[in-house]
Order: sequence, then C-alpha cells, then structure tokens
Amino acid sequence: MNVRCAPTWPGWVISVSTGLSNSPGDGWSVPTFWINTGDADGDSAGPSETMRLFLIAKLFASCFFFLASQFRRSARPRPPSGATADDLERQAGCAETSASHCSMLQLARRSVNAAVLAYGCNISYTHNQESNTTSRSRPLRVLVTGFHDWRNLDGNIWRCRDNPSCRLIYGAACPTPPVQRRGPLVSALAALRLDASFDFVTLPTVWHTAAGLDLCAYDVVVHMGLGVYDAHDKLLLELGAYNERRGGDALGATAGHTIDSGGAQVLDPPHALARKIADLDGQTFGGFSIDIAPARPENSFICNETHHRALRAQSLGLPTPRAVYFVHLPYPAKGDEAHTELGAGAAALIAALVGMHAGEEPEEG
Repeated sequence: MNVRCAPTWPGWVISVSTGLSNSPGDGWSVPTFWINTGDADGDSAGPSETMRLFLIAKLFASCFFFLASQFRRSARPRPPSGATADDLERQAGCAETSASHCSMLQLARRSVNAAVLAYGCNISYTHNQESNTTSRSRPLRVLVTGFHDWRNLDGNIWRCRDNPSCRLIYGAACPTPPVQRRGPLVSALAALRLDASFDFVTLPTVWHTAAGLDLCAYDVVVHMGLGVYDAHDKLLLELGAYNERRGGDALGATAGHTIDSGGAQVLDPPHALARKIADLDGQTFGGFSIDIAPARPENSFICNETHHRALRAQSLGLPTPRAVYFVHLPYPAKGDEAHTELGAGAAALIAALVGMHAGEEPEEG
C-alpha cells in the first residue's frame, strides 16, 4: 500500500508506504514500512507538533492493523496488478471471514484516509507486486510457420498434401487447413514441455504471403519450407537472405525483382545471432544433421522473401523479435509417411533454437 499526498501547505509532505511482496511459498510478507513527515526543506512549517505526533501515531496504528490482517491471511493469493483498496479488502476475504477481521481492514483504511485527508491530501492505494522480489520471466513467445503446396493445385492454394512444412503442423493431408493443429511437430514440441508459448501458422505459397504476420509480437520466429532435395536426414538452416525474387508463385504470379529497393544484396542476421547459427553447423538433432546455407541467388523464391521480411523486422531494433530463423526441410524418408520422424527432428532443432534465447530477459509488451 502506498499513500501519496498532494500537500495543502507548501512543501508539506506525508507519505506512507508498505511494500507487500509474495515470496515463493511464504504467502504475504512485509519487507518495508516507513513514514516520512516534514517539508522538502526540513522546516517545521505546518500543523502544530502535537497534531503532527498524533497523526503519526494514528498512521502507525492504522498500518499495524492493516498489516496484521494481511499476516492472518498469508495463505491467500496475491491480488492482481493495480488492485484498489476495495480489491485488497475482497482479496483478504472480507465477505467470507468474521466481522472482526473485516472491521480491522475497514478501520485501517478509514483511519489512514482520515489522517491523511486532515492535510487536504489526495490518497491512492496501490499494490507493489515486485517489492524486494524478482518477478518470474514469462515464457518465450514463438511463431512457427510452414507453407502450403504450390504445384498441380487445381486452383486450391490452401491444399496441404505434398509440402512437409505444412504437414508437420497439420498431420494428415487436407484440402484446406483444419481448425486444430495436430501435426507431428506440434505434438513433439508439446512433449518437450518447453518454457515457451507456440503459435503455428501456415501460408499459401504466393508472393508477399508473410505480409500479414505480426512478427514483432514474438520473441522467436521460425519459418519452415521445403528445400532439401538430396537427402532425407538433413535440415538446412539459412544464414541470411538474398535481396531478390525469382519465379512464379502458386497462382502463377510474379513480383518485383528486388525485395528491398536500395537495400543490400544480402541481408545477414545480427552478428551474435549469426555466430549461434554457425555453431550449429554439423550438429545432429533427432537423427537429422544440420547444414548452414548462406544467402544465395538460387534461393530467391518465396521462402527467401519470407525470411528477408523477418530479418528486416529484427533489424528494426525493437525488443521483439529477438531471433528469426528459416529451416528448409526434406521430404520424409520412406516409411515415415506420417512425418513422425521428420517432426521429431524438426522439434529437436526448434527446441535448441528457442533454448538459445531462454536465458535472455523477456521484454513485456
């Protein structure tokens, strides 16, 4: 509880603050309590010394009753951020407990009001949730995307049958995206029980398909696409994007040759992220070896455009996204028609990518 006053007499200040924290396993605790009276210059202008001492004693007594009632309810949960005085009373269980307990809280609040308002002050009650404690970091927010088919579509750009990046998210082949994501990658990541919150989105393979993604809402972005054709046990991790577009999309449309007019020919990730990516070269995750591929002209299709946009989002210098990746997948091996092994390998790599940022302090936003 913090009581902050706007003085009636010039320079006169009265402040009462009690820092209430909720240490793990300890319920409510009261690490701080202080009262300060006097003007900003230390002069004695204001009420008489007797009145001042009376009000100080009354404030001490009021806060004592308030804190005592909090200790009596140490097992109750912490009130929400920005709780009002009424919220504190309800949280303490006034509706459920005896009248004597309730009246103690009400007496404390009325007494503090009366004492402080005697000076013509404005009073506000706030709950300090983080006093003398370290707040627990929230889970990382992770976006994982895949692409739909782009060949022999018969006009249906939402078909998911031949592209493993959407099959890992949806599972069975489907003419249009199902409501639920139940693919092998989704299941494998859930089984790992990472301290992260995942969103899964699939995109039609058309130019500018990633334009609607809110990339800055995520800590980590992992795009996936089909792009390994010489092996079934290799994952290709892209290092940078090429500033160029080539080819027709799933609708047969073409786009401007340059992604970012006036931009560099190659858009690389930040140096620290590039080192992390390079360190994964040759490692194995779930039976899949990792190859690192630099930006190159032959990789100028929609996968590259999507990764270029993510790298540009990271280059803005905003708190998020903190890391963006593009993983090119192979077709599943024979016998893995359900994409289970491929999903497990991709999940192991994504877990490693997310884990590299788990120790970083997330920004609230």
